[in-house]
Amino acid sequence: MHSRAIEYDTEPTTADRTLGRAQSGRLYMVQQGSSEITITLPAAIAGHLGVYFVFMLNSAGSADIIIDSGAANGIRGATFGAAIESIDNNLIKIVGGTAMAGDRIEVYCDGNIYWCTNWQQADNSIVGANS
Repeated sequence: MHSRAIEYDTEPTTADRTLGRAQSGRLYMVQQGSSEITITLPAAIAGHLGVYFVFMLNSAGSADIIIDSGAANGIRGATFGAAIESIDNNLIKIVGGTAMAGDRIEVYCDGNIYWCTNWQQADNSIVGANS
């Protein structure tokens, strides 16, 4: 068994982005602005077992940030904080105008789907959605 410290992606995410397996294990600082941003995860396949990503909102704004698994019901898990909500969707949405700096999403691939654990400071600031 080996461990690897989480890496910090030094470029804040301010535009649409597609992630690959090689970018696993990083903390992505995301910034909301006035336009929606979509971050697409790599496909949840057996070869991606153990792939994980962490997203933290470091600048709140008016537009949503979408984390997209690309598969129906491809993300399951829960959001904790002001309220506890279950997620069983293909998207996780950081809601513009509601989310606050410090809200965080962690997604882990088990080779079939992504499992998420999310922390929010206000009700309904991180929610599951379908495209």
